[in-house]
Amino acid sequence: MAPELFSGPASIDEYAADMWSVGEIAFQLLTNRPSFGKNFFLLTAYIGDAQKFPVNVLVDRGVSGNGQEFILSAMFATPDGRLKVSQGLEHSWFAHFKKEHIPKS
Repeated sequence: MAPELFSGPASIDEYAADMWSVGEIAFQLLTNRPSFGKNFFLLTAYIGDAQKFPVNVLVDRGVSGNGQEFILSAMFATPDGRLKVSQGLEHSWFAHFKKEHIPKS
């Protein structure tokens, strides 16, 4: 769950929260584990210091630099810094999939 959803019913950018979820799903598919597990302390530490993201788990699983960058951008600690949907679709990590698998209209 995106960190801002823990703070209550304040004004929330639902698309930013959805992008967090996309990043989390990608993380779990690639690593077979949740990014911060059930440890809320790790998540709050990341919100305070972006260098505390568990990127080492991605590295250990052989996730490419583009894949790591996509996940980090989708799971940026604050909603205003996260990838927008249009940016995510144009991200270089997806470029080869678009060329090979998405039919042109």
